[in-house]
Amino acid sequence: MKILETKHLKKYYGQGDSLVKAVDDVSISVEKGEFVAKAGKYLLEL
Repeated sequence: MKILETKHLKKYYGQGDSLVKAVDDVSISVEKGEFVAKAGKYLLEL
């Protein structure tokens, strides 16, 4: 049973030459009982 799912998630900042694609076309699903962790420089800012 899926408890979390996202498809084609995108988060962009800025525009034109200064466009930053922080998240670009991310799809994920988490099944009941699975553990998930996100690691990175800015763990709490997503």
